[in-house]
Amino acid sequence: TVSSRSRAPRDVVMAHIWLELAAAHGDADAAKKRDIIAAKMNPDESENALMLGHLCETSGYKTVIF
Repeated sequence: TVSSRSRAPRDVVMAHIWLELAAAHGDADAAKKRDIIAAKMNPDESENALMLGHLCETSGYKTVIF
């Protein structure tokens, strides 16, 4: 989907992944934003974000899906 306000593509899964990584490295603001996005995600989006985030981390950030 496209946000009517910014015209930028919205991808809650990728947003969640990047915010989770930032939060894991101590960014408290990222943790708050991640939680806001997580509350708006459906179960499939949540599952995908967790799976893809785990894949990214366990591959040493060599496997990143965009």
